[in-house]
Formats: sequence, C-alpha cells, structure tokens
Amino acid sequence: QRLVCAGETDCDVLIAALLHDVGKVMPPFRVRLNDRVARVILQRCAPGLLMRLARLPAPRWRAGLALAVHHPMLGAALAATLGCTPRVCWLIEHHEDDPPPPDAALCRLVGADRES
Repeated sequence: QRLVCAGETDCDVLIAALLHDVGKVMPPFRVRLNDRVARVILQRCAPGLLMRLARLPAPRWRAGLALAVHHPMLGAALAATLGCTPRVCWLIEHHEDDPPPPDAALCRLVGADRES
C-alpha cells in the first residue's frame, strides 16, 4: 500500500512487496516475536553465534530463528515455485541485504519495508 500510494507502477516491485516475507512461514514453523528479538540482539552482539544457531536444516527449537535469518532466500525459492518472475524472486532474495545491491527498484522495496 505504501508503494502504491507513493506512485509505484512496477508490477514486479509490487508483487515482491506483497510476498517478500513469505519465507517466514514454513509449516509447521514460523517466525515468532521471540525469534525476531533474538535475531536483532544476536546480530548486534554475537553475529557468529547467530549464524551458527540459524544454520539450515534447523531442529525444531531453532527453526523460527533460522527462518528469520534465511527468509529472503527461502521466500525467493517459494516465489519461483509459484511462478513469479525471476525479477520478483531476485527482489525478494535481496530485500534484506546490507548494504543492498545498487538497484532503484530494490531500494524502493527496502524503503517501504523499513517504514512498515
């Protein structure tokens, strides 16, 4: 909605905006609030530990944390199986890159994601 209100007309960006977090849910697992909090804290204080804990495949007790970390890649793969264009999949896969690749459409997607 933010992108539409801002005048976005690129269909790939709009589809990526709708689907960019689809990788946060892989039944029976999903990213919960505690996974999001743990990710933020560990990313700032112990990034190496975060990457070890988020390794895939993840056992049940750390599946939500692994999804939180890897949801861009997982979401892009899922979007591809759903028939999304390669561009949509690329936008989803890179929406949390830090720093993001130099791509104007990706910057608009990242900006809208950060505002929400």
